[in-house]
Order: sequence, then C-alpha cells, then structure tokens
Amino acid sequence: MKTIKKVVMLLLYLVIVSLLLGFRLRMLIDVKQFFLVLLGMLLLYLPLMSRKEKEPLMFRTLGECALYASMIQSFLLIFVMLTTVEGFDGIMYELALNIRPLLYGFCIWVILTGADDKKETSVESEEKEGLPRKELTAEECYDRFLTLGLTRRETEVALLVCRGLTNSEIAAELSISEMTVKKHMSNIFAKLELTKREQLRQRLKE
Repeated sequence: MKTIKKVVMLLLYLVIVSLLLGFRLRMLIDVKQFFLVLLGMLLLYLPLMSRKEKEPLMFRTLGECALYASMIQSFLLIFVMLTTVEGFDGIMYELALNIRPLLYGFCIWVILTGADDKKETSVESEEKEGLPRKELTAEECYDRFLTLGLTRRETEVALLVCRGLTNSEIAAELSISEMTVKKHMSNIFAKLELTKREQLRQRLKE
C-alpha cells in the first residue's frame, strides 16, 4: 500500500511540475532509455544475489542498482553527445534529453524502497530470528545498526549474530572466510564498545 501511494504521489508531482513549467510531460518518456535502466539494474544486481538478502533489503539494493545504472547511462549519453554535437545550438536540449535516465533511476529507487514496509508481527517469527521482542522488524534492526556506525557488511554480520549463528555459519551464509567474519566482529565490538556477542541484542533495545 505504501508503495502504491509513493508511485501515485510521484506521478502527481511530475504532472503538477510539467503543467506549472509549461512543458509536455511526454518529453520525459523514452521507453528505450527506461528499459536500459532496468537492464542495468538487473545486471548490477546479479553479483549480489548470492548474499541471500531478506526481501526488504533486496528491494533497497535493487533501487540502489537502478540509481547506479541511470548515472552510468546518463554519463555515456552525455559523453557521446559532447563528442558528436558541433557548436552550441541545441546542446542544452540534447543535454536535458540525455539526463532522463537519472529521473527513471530515481523513480525506480523511490518505488522499490517503498517495498520495505513489510512488518513482522508474528512473535513466533521474532523468536526464530532471535531479534528483540519489542516489535522491531529485521529492517528496523538493520537501520538501527547502521545508525550506530556499522558498515553494511558489519550490520549483516551483527544481524546474523543476533540470530544465534556461529562465526563459521555466518561465513557460510555470507560466502566469506571465517577470518573475515572475526575481523568484522572485532570492528563491531570496537565501534559499539561491546565485549560479548549477547550484548548486540541488548544494544538494539537502547
């Protein structure tokens, strides 16, 4: 529901801006460029699929990939334009058309990040994940660790620790070495000023 509202409000805003500024909204639409952004998003996400992210995190990562793909596409289009267009006549018009992928990437990012509003309301699910029973979802726990200063990878490790996984199990889950897991754990303890793994769950309640 939240995603639908975001899409509707985004489209409404685009219509309002186009009417007030007096330009044709259809000039923003280029099906080929839009699908190229989607293709780039999927290609950039392929190396990350082995991370086994939870669904909300997957949507967020896909949204970030869409942003990266749109920036790459716009850069290439502008680069080609600057190397082919002679003189300055119409260069601003061409420039405006070539940054449309940035708009597409941003819109996709907004829509996909709206898909992270799924709440885990089942106590049984919370106990299975090993997360604190104060109605914190996995996504909220993820964001909490990030705000505490952990990196994305350190946050992933911390969440798996909260689920009760050992270092070897975490290494297998994230497809990294156990030595790397130990290094991440050392960084987590140092940043959060902890000495025991059990204290990670307690930190989420603060």
